[in-house]
Amino acid sequence: MPANMSVVIRLVALAAGLASVSGCANSQTVGSTSPSQPSEPHEALAFYEGTWTYLDGKSEEGFQEKCSWLAEGRRHMVCRARWKTATGARETLGIYSHDPATGDYQYHGFAASGAVVKERVQRHPKGWLYTTDHGSGPERMRTRETLEQTAEGRVKALHETAKGEGPWVIDGTVEYVRTRP
Repeated sequence: MPANMSVVIRLVALAAGLASVSGCANSQTVGSTSPSQPSEPHEALAFYEGTWTYLDGKSEEGFQEKCSWLAEGRRHMVCRARWKTATGARETLGIYSHDPATGDYQYHGFAASGAVVKERVQRHPKGWLYTTDHGSGPERMRTRETLEQTAEGRVKALHETAKGEGPWVIDGTVEYVRTRP
C-alpha cells in the first residue's frame, strides 16, 4: 500500500475543484467559446494527463493512475487510481479543476472506502502545491504536498505535516513516472 493515502488519492497526483452540480449546466465562462476550446488556466491541468505509476514502486502493488480530461471539454482533469494491498484492491477518483470566477484551483478526491479529500491548490513554476488545514489550537493539523516535475514525464511528491503551530515534518516522498501520454 502506498505510504501516504493523500498522495495516492491525488497523485500527480496527485490539485483543482469540482463544480457544483447545480451550476454545471450553465457554468461556461463569460466570453469563452466551447468548453473544448483551450484556456490557459485550464490547460495548466494537462500537467496530470497520462498514465502514471511509482518510479520505484513495489510491483506487487500494481499502482496505476490514469488521468484525462472530462469528456466533451478541457475544464476538469479526472484521475482514477488503482492498486493492491495485503487486504485487497483499492481505488480512488480525483478531480482537478480551475474556477474562472475566483481564479482558484481545487482538488477533490474520493476513495472507494468513503474517504473524501478537498484541498486548495496553487501553481508554482515546476508544479503544484496542495494544502489543507483542519482544527484549531494545539490539535490543529496542517498538511502540504509539493508536486514538482523533475524531468520530462517524472514528478516528485513531497508530503509534510505540522501539528498546531509546530514545524513542518517530512512524512515522505514518492516519485511518479508517466508510462503513457
